[in-house]
Amino acid sequence: GVICPINDTVLDVNGTKTADDVLFDRYWNQRLTVPLYLLIIYFPIINFREAVIFNKLSSIGTISSVYIVIFVAVKSSFWENTNETKLEYALPTFPILTGAISTAFSLHANLLPITQCNRNPKNNVRDVSIAYGCSCATYLFIGMLFLTTFPMSKNCIQSVLLDNFKRDDIMSFIARLTLLIQSIVTYPIILFCARIKLMSILFGKVYP
Repeated sequence: GVICPINDTVLDVNGTKTADDVLFDRYWNQRLTVPLYLLIIYFPIINFREAVIFNKLSSIGTISSVYIVIFVAVKSSFWENTNETKLEYALPTFPILTGAISTAFSLHANLLPITQCNRNPKNNVRDVSIAYGCSCATYLFIGMLFLTTFPMSKNCIQSVLLDNFKRDDIMSFIARLTLLIQSIVTYPIILFCARIKLMSILFGKVYP
């Protein structure tokens, strides 16, 4: 089923909240418990000295991206958009987006040390161009398709689109699992690059 977290609306005939849902919410809270779980996973990983293992593991993240594309395509094919599609595209709070843009710029700048580890640096421009092109196409396809076919009010759409699906939805559960794997194998790359910059400033070398 599809849900609207803003007003707890559920587009499903069996949309009642059970005791299992309450128990799940207690141990899986995006702001309280999940960061602690991830800290346990990430801390030993980010202390690896070489970036080669990160580069190899990051390729697993491609599987997650492909699945999310399939997931949105399949879900949207079953939706009948019968709700009002009016959406405020410009809000007074739009300057907050500059924070997201700054974060994106910082993340891309942090990935520059990874390109220096390529076996053939002369192919960096080609590889980075392909990566940016694929990322742009993926964002456009998922974003536009989800926005235009979402069966509830567009204001219900969350920044993480999986939050618009019930937890007992099998496909959304698999999507969350693939995103978790993607985060485990790609986020350490960002931390690795940040560590290189910090260590270079403090100690004059990337690994003291």
